Amino acid sequence: MADQDPIDPSKMIGGRRAMTQSHRRERQGGHIPKRGRGRRGDGSGSSQATQPEESQVVDPSQPVDQTGVEYLNYQDQVHHDVTDGGYDQDHIPQQQDAVDEDDIAAAAAPEVLPTDPPFPGGPEDLSLLHSYADHVALSLWYNSNNVRKTRVLKPINHGAKILTLGRPNANENWFWDALQQSGLHDLVYLGYSTVPHALLLTLCERWHPETSTFHMPMGEMTVTLDDVACLTHLPIEGRMLAHGKKMPKHEGAELLMTYLGVSQNEAQKICNQEYGGCISYPRLREFYTSYLGRANVLAGTEDAEELEELARVRTYCVRCYLLYLVGCLLFGDRSNKRIELIYLTTMADGYAGMRNYSWGAMTLAYLYGELADACRPGHRALGGSVTLLTAWFLAHFPGFFSVDLNTDYLENYPVAARWKLQKVHGEGITYRSLLDRIQLDDVCWRPYEEHREIQDFEEVFWYSGWIMCGVRRVYRHLPERVLRQYGYVQTIPRHPTDVRDLPPPSIVQMFVDFGTHTLKADARGEQAGEETWRAADGYVLWYARVSHPQILPPIPGDLPRPANEDQIIAEQWQRYEARGSPDTYDMVSGAVAYADAQLGQEEVMSMTPQQLFEAMTHMREQIAPILTRRRAQRPRRRHHQQDQDQ
Repeated sequence: MADQDPIDPSKMIGGRRAMTQSHRRERQGGHIPKRGRGRRGDGSGSSQATQPEESQVVDPSQPVDQTGVEYLNYQDQVHHDVTDGGYDQDHIPQQQDAVDEDDIAAAAAPEVLPTDPPFPGGPEDLSLLHSYADHVALSLWYNSNNVRKTRVLKPINHGAKILTLGRPNANENWFWDALQQSGLHDLVYLGYSTVPHALLLTLCERWHPETSTFHMPMGEMTVTLDDVACLTHLPIEGRMLAHGKKMPKHEGAELLMTYLGVSQNEAQKICNQEYGGCISYPRLREFYTSYLGRANVLAGTEDAEELEELARVRTYCVRCYLLYLVGCLLFGDRSNKRIELIYLTTMADGYAGMRNYSWGAMTLAYLYGELADACRPGHRALGGSVTLLTAWFLAHFPGFFSVDLNTDYLENYPVAARWKLQKVHGEGITYRSLLDRIQLDDVCWRPYEEHREIQDFEEVFWYSGWIMCGVRRVYRHLPERVLRQYGYVQTIPRHPTDVRDLPPPSIVQMFVDFGTHTLKADARGEQAGEETWRAADGYVLWYARVSHPQILPPIPGDLPRPANEDQIIAEQWQRYEARGSPDTYDMVSGAVAYADAQLGQEEVMSMTPQQLFEAMTHMREQIAPILTRRRAQRPRRRHHQQDQDQ
């Protein structure tokens, strides 16, 4: 890649270079303009204005030179989302002509998108993804209304709030012992001051709530309970909250008075302002800071009344911090305004009683709910634990995004604390195109093996059933769909609806009694061993039929072979042999004879593009299976290892 000329991320169209006049002038002059911080763009205000200095690079919403070109990815998401990532030449598309193919696709998109299968690039039937016609992937394929450029989805990252929040000194046992008892202590190590917007947007475009998984080119992947435990160290076993859709104002005011010591008038005012049982981030932070300051003033007192006040103030201070912690890192509100007060009820039995709740399952259900909304057209924000989602991608796809290691990281910290993210402007292609070209070897299926001494693999991670965080967020957790993440060969999974619907109380009890609802050994199948990417016979072709492995349509002459092509060809070859098909010589001879017949026709020069395409497709189907025998004799490519060797 060293021989490639730089690719300016602002000149990327659908993952490809847009050779415009302004780009040509830059190349001829040997200079690509450097962007400064400048002013914040049009109304895309962000909490990142208060982030620590090491993460303050370029604000993605500031103006840049756009002469003759529209830059990809949605106003404030693109500039920090591209990186060289260590990929070989096969991953990088070749230089394109000056024509903007995305604009052409947008102009050619039908006024009304299809609603019935088969969908081009999408499922051939809707047996699995029954709501695909309402999924954003369909619009992206056609580039309807120029959605590839205009789609906006802003991840609401509250990490900077935690990083800039003051905490007591390490010797203040009244504070740190309470956090240890709650089971949420290790959250203090988490929080990213910035997150890659286009990366998270691209992941949302591959999410399907029917399966609770991301549909990647090589199969399904998802954030599992195992991921949550290793990345965050949250408790997994326990109860889940089953609260209603919206807490009434009077109940929220009662919680504020009981757990945070807020006066009745002030509590009612807060809930009236938030239209229910919520509190704004700034107001909760104000309470915490006030209680912490008062505790510091009263420290060392010997007066009986002041000692009683000190104990009360310290209790309120810890509760404010815990609510702020979970509201920022686990249950982030997509409006960036408020925290639900329902989480205070987990403190009813003291800090130790908070361990009786499955914070991991609730966090995962909340995130699933946010992804389910974000994968639909029109949604513009992503809430939930964007810290968890970002860390999951970094763990399973090393090299896709430029990160720094956290020099303060210790092995007993959660894995998500291993990285520091910065807004960097690297060279490469955008995530949409990059994920379409992903190779099996680019995925780290088992990223936590070195962390097992800290976080054991628990039986509850095999739980297959419903998880929830209130009645609004109830979703399936299905490890059988992502067996490769558990070290097993991926098989065709059961249909999601085999997990029958249950009322919320039954779901809570089902998870508490998880032992009878885990995936049993016979259903797990064969262990994958060192070939962690393996899938059972028939899986790839089944997946290609019921899913949409590619987000963008193929570009003629510029499409590296997909990650699963070897397996598809192998399965086709097996069928050839099973029915006694001709040998290699006969297959090549047949293809040559077909080509001679086509070239011998007088009207060959007047063939339409569609006729040419069909002829080439026929030729490829005749010859492609022959490649399997040669590929079977060579080792699989290891892109990252080759780059390191060079």
